Amino acid sequence: MNLKEYRTLFSAANEILLALTGEQKKAYEGLDGVFTAIWNVLESYPEWTVLILDEIDHIQHDSHYDLNDFFYRLLRGEGKLARGLNLSVFLVSNELLEVDLRLDSRVQRAMGGEEVFLPPYDADTLAAVVGPRLERVFQDGALPSDVRTYEIQRAANQWAMRARR
Repeated sequence: MNLKEYRTLFSAANEILLALTGEQKKAYEGLDGVFTAIWNVLESYPEWTVLILDEIDHIQHDSHYDLNDFFYRLLRGEGKLARGLNLSVFLVSNELLEVDLRLDSRVQRAMGGEEVFLPPYDADTLAAVVGPRLERVFQDGALPSDVRTYEIQRAANQWAMRARR
């Protein structure tokens, strides 16, 4: 899920809950209420569940909750452990430089240290990735081929410009 628009930890956790259940908690239920609901719903998920949090660099420390506690609870929380859930969390950022979330050592250990760098795609590689999906999504003639080619080239150029920043 994309967390770009969610500046507080409560709203980020609520977005995770929304993605899992289609519902959100009210502010008075706090982060505890959101995590309890997340653990409850994950009990019905497969034994191994992967959660991908995109735009993680936009999550900031907030005045009500500690970022370290948020991630630790997500990765090693009591609710998760009590239910025997196997949850893997992938944090994604578009920033090429290392994102400094100022996490303490217990959270860093819980996260592990693996990083994957995906270089920018050129237009041909991007076309190979999205082409089959576009074929399935659009009916014949719905999207002229020159529009598709133009948009793929435009996306590749934007990605390349990001990499040069």
